[in-house]
Amino acid sequence: APLLNHFAAWKDAEVKSFLASEVRVVNKTLGYAGTVDCIYEAKDGRVVLGDFKTSSGFYPNYLLQCSAYLMALNSSKYEPAIKAVKCIRFPKDGSQYEVKVYSEAEIHRGCEAYTCYLRAYYLTAKRRLKNNPIIKEIWG
Repeated sequence: APLLNHFAAWKDAEVKSFLASEVRVVNKTLGYAGTVDCIYEAKDGRVVLGDFKTSSGFYPNYLLQCSAYLMALNSSKYEPAIKAVKCIRFPKDGSQYEVKVYSEAEIHRGCEAYTCYLRAYYLTAKRRLKNNPIIKEIWG
């Protein structure tokens, strides 16, 4: 199973220990939820939010997804604090895995973009979430 072999190779190269997997995150303030694939301590000591993909490339929406996860973790004051965000791609064709490390600037832009997306969604959505600050800002 090439996929499992590549996962094992990535784990051996990058991971000191897994801290959590399939972490359900909720941002009650902004009204969304998701599931983080893993949180791990890297060999360099940093705590990393890891998102796994089996796609044929890295796509812009991955940054938005990871940024949303990080905002949700931060809103819940998750400990230990996340120090890096990485997207790890394991191609279905069995080729070598790739790791995309998002910079702080990219994550900042991703958080802003995701918040803008939520504003647009709530502006056009037929339902309104009670006590949501975005809803209050848009609808008063």
